[in-house]
Amino acid sequence: MTKRVINLFLYVLVISFAWEVTPASSETETEKVRAQCRNNNLLNVAYDCDCIGKKFEAARERDASTGYANVVNQVLTTDVGECVQPEKIRAQVVKKCGMTYNIAYAKLHDKMKLGKSSFCHCLADESLKLLEGMDPKRIPTLAAGSTRALLVCRKVASYAVPADSPFHPQQPIPIATLSGDEDINVTENQLYLIVVNGNFDLNRLDNTRYAVSDDYKSDRNIKYVTIKDQPVTELPVALIKRGAEAAPGQIEARAISDVVDVAVNYNLAILVRGSQLKEILTRVQNNKRVNSSDYYAIIGDELYKVSDLQA
Repeated sequence: MTKRVINLFLYVLVISFAWEVTPASSETETEKVRAQCRNNNLLNVAYDCDCIGKKFEAARERDASTGYANVVNQVLTTDVGECVQPEKIRAQVVKKCGMTYNIAYAKLHDKMKLGKSSFCHCLADESLKLLEGMDPKRIPTLAAGSTRALLVCRKVASYAVPADSPFHPQQPIPIATLSGDEDINVTENQLYLIVVNGNFDLNRLDNTRYAVSDDYKSDRNIKYVTIKDQPVTELPVALIKRGAEAAPGQIEARAISDVVDVAVNYNLAILVRGSQLKEILTRVQNNKRVNSSDYYAIIGDELYKVSDLQA
């Protein structure tokens, strides 16, 4: 019964993916396939979506008479071998297992008491072994958890944790401190980051490592608020470097009158331009719910603490 339900789910997944859009031109079709792949939380882990786009394009060229949906279905169910991303699947299994070990099925299956880190790495490695000869329709769900891998790992008495495991504590990256008025730049191109009430941890921007930690909170260290008038629209390289993902967070634009309250209420860091600095500092100082504030200057691709910014 369970197998039948899984197969039905996979069939619906593939069909819904294929029929979401029926573009007009071949170029648009390929772009849509890539976009749909990237926007699907199962497909974008299992596959390199650019590769899926190329497979679709080649299949379309071989037979231009076949309908768009049928070509997508053909690619996803028969022609994905070269596009599979084993290491991304492994990382996703480790992350999902680490996040749910204490509250879901994983701990129940850890009969030999490996513990979270060892059991999750066992689960990830055993999951990848299933790729060989796997029905392509099942590959997208592999990172969501495999019963076969669980059954293997529940009988394992010990398992080595690799040196690069996200379960190893992250070593904080030092942040140098700027001093002196000459370092304060109030031009539009200079960016500043403000953390109020200690609600944003710059040492935990590696979201995978944070996600598998025991004190993970889903609303922390992932969002920034900026001023709607001249917003900061892209995460600075200095912040991306402190994480391990292409975009460790999202930026929300709000009216300047709301920025500080939003940061306090929802654990957001504040990103502002130098030209906006004076006004936002005044609002931070006058907000009675702000108990503490930390200031950072983003210079090039580096982050610096500014201890006397209020002065």
